[in-house]
Amino acid sequence: MNRFMKFLILSLLLAPLLTGCSSTRFTSSIKKQDFNAGEEVKFNIKKANVVTEVNAMEGQRIKPIYRNELTLELLRQEAKTAYPDYFTTEADAIPLELDVKVNYSENSWKQFFVSWASLNTIPSTKTIKTEVELDIEVTGEDDELLLKKSSGFSHEAKNWITMFSPLGLIPIPGKSDIPKFTKVDGGMVGYVKPGAQFLRRSIIDGIVKGIKGSDMKKVVASYQESKRLAEADTLFQERLLQGAASSAAMEEAMDRNSLVLMPLRASGVAAANRPAMESAIASSLSNSYKVYSGKRVTDKVREIYSAATAKAKAGEECDDTMCMQDIGISFQSELVASANVLKNPTGYILTLNITNVFDDVLVMSESITCKGCDEFQVIERLKTISDIY
Repeated sequence: MNRFMKFLILSLLLAPLLTGCSSTRFTSSIKKQDFNAGEEVKFNIKKANVVTEVNAMEGQRIKPIYRNELTLELLRQEAKTAYPDYFTTEADAIPLELDVKVNYSENSWKQFFVSWASLNTIPSTKTIKTEVELDIEVTGEDDELLLKKSSGFSHEAKNWITMFSPLGLIPIPGKSDIPKFTKVDGGMVGYVKPGAQFLRRSIIDGIVKGIKGSDMKKVVASYQESKRLAEADTLFQERLLQGAASSAAMEEAMDRNSLVLMPLRASGVAAANRPAMESAIASSLSNSYKVYSGKRVTDKVREIYSAATAKAKAGEECDDTMCMQDIGISFQSELVASANVLKNPTGYILTLNITNVFDDVLVMSESITCKGCDEFQVIERLKTISDIY
């Protein structure tokens, strides 16, 4: 065997002795929670403020590990993995804010003296304790506090280490809630990262433990109400900002041609939905005209046609053209629109005609189909029927 191979084998044999060997087991006072909200609810961890206090010899090396393993993104993913029915990373879920206080301590000095007393050949044990306090808040869209809970738990890790013998690689005795961590250490804090990862999972268990006794139905209802109010407030603010533009639009509308929308003629349509359909047509026409519609028009049409019928000779029909002109005169409008909604076995046929009743000229005529639609879809189509032309 040449000199290089002898050196390589010797280096491999001595590596554990020069870098240190350790084994750690982990236990927690909190376990995975049995949580049944009884309500369709999804939370998203919107904010996580983590404060770590370290009372240990290796404090400056331990803190960055905790900071990297307890980020907002990692906590979100952990929650989604551990409780997929109740946590998500989607933005439209109920936002949850979290304050985490981690107090990490260990009795390193005791291990230090025992280790050197045995010349670092016999494993010496130390206890690492982590106390965690959680403050959980759920707020509405208006920042109103909807839920506030506190929770806490503790972790304990037992660790032993040797520097000049491989005995530290023997798995440390005792129960461990996650697989025991044994390695050629290369330093004194090799056990911290798996402990921080375990801590991340336990934080999610702590959140669930804190909120599981709450009235989820009430929380969901309160949040949805706050969301509706926030949306209404946003719309109101937008309208205020658009006040000047709206005023200009109103002035423009006054200058538009006026139009009378006759009562809707509908076949096979529920009576309760007819006003909404007529309103949808009026909304569509209002983009181009100053529209007269609704009860005022219905009453005037009934009055004019009743009077015309009463004057007509027996056996004769009233003059429809004259009636339409009278309706136009009543509202000082040359244009009269009539709309029809006809239901057939495959859907609906929607028509809209606009006529200049004094020139007897058809200004616009549009007919569209709504195959496979229900009456609510028909209403949506009628909102844009005049835009098609």
